[in-house]
Amino acid sequence: MMSKNKVNKKKIKSVFKFIIIAALFCGGITLLILSPLFNISTIQVSGNQYYKSEDIIAASALTVGANGFKNINGSFKSLISLRFSNSELNIINKLPYIKDAKVKYLPPNKVLIEVKERNPIALVPYTEVMLVIDREAYVLEVTNSESEENSLPVAKGLEFDNYQVGQTLKIENIKNFEKLIILLDALTEEEKSDNFKILNYITMIDISDIENVYIFVDSRLLVNYGDLSNLNYKIRAFKQIFFKNINLNEKGILDFTKGEYPVFIPDR
Repeated sequence: MMSKNKVNKKKIKSVFKFIIIAALFCGGITLLILSPLFNISTIQVSGNQYYKSEDIIAASALTVGANGFKNINGSFKSLISLRFSNSELNIINKLPYIKDAKVKYLPPNKVLIEVKERNPIALVPYTEVMLVIDREAYVLEVTNSESEENSLPVAKGLEFDNYQVGQTLKIENIKNFEKLIILLDALTEEEKSDNFKILNYITMIDISDIENVYIFVDSRLLVNYGDLSNLNYKIRAFKQIFFKNINLNEKGILDFTKGEYPVFIPDR
């Protein structure tokens, strides 16, 4: 029988041999993944509408020719999923229209950047400028108050002290903002099932008083929707009147607060 010392020496040699082999293996793997074979040669961007792909790539701080594995950073989850967490944060912090970004390394040499963008819903006046906001009151950009933004209505009546691009407005009368979202959502939903599109005609929404919400249409018609009760009916009735019952030269007020049916009061 082998002595106890010989058995221990044999175990130590086996462990030492295993450590050496493991170290050589890890070293070989490290050298392999840091080799030019895993250098980034292609960066693809998807989901972008408001920014060019090259602008998003520039914001990510990724470069063609850099080693893909060296850019993996962040949490353990990022490591095992081959995500570039720092690049994702760079994109979100530098580009206000980007709500979320996913930057993934696809070995050996490809990076895929998937972005989810914010959608602007309105212009909010602030001193001499207009703030472009999304449905979370997130400030996407600032534009000159004299520029033409035909696709977005001006939302009046929101109260706040200041703003910062890339941050959410701290709105004091938050219920008024909630009414704005309710109205815009209802208008958008109604457009889906109707050939008569009204959103592009709306130039202003006044939500100063949530009991009397006004929209200004085509620079000639002021519509009082009241407290937005029975909103779907009011929208359909308004579109019917606007497109079929008043001519292009008529101006006035369409009031839904005077009784069961809307009342049109023409300008004299």
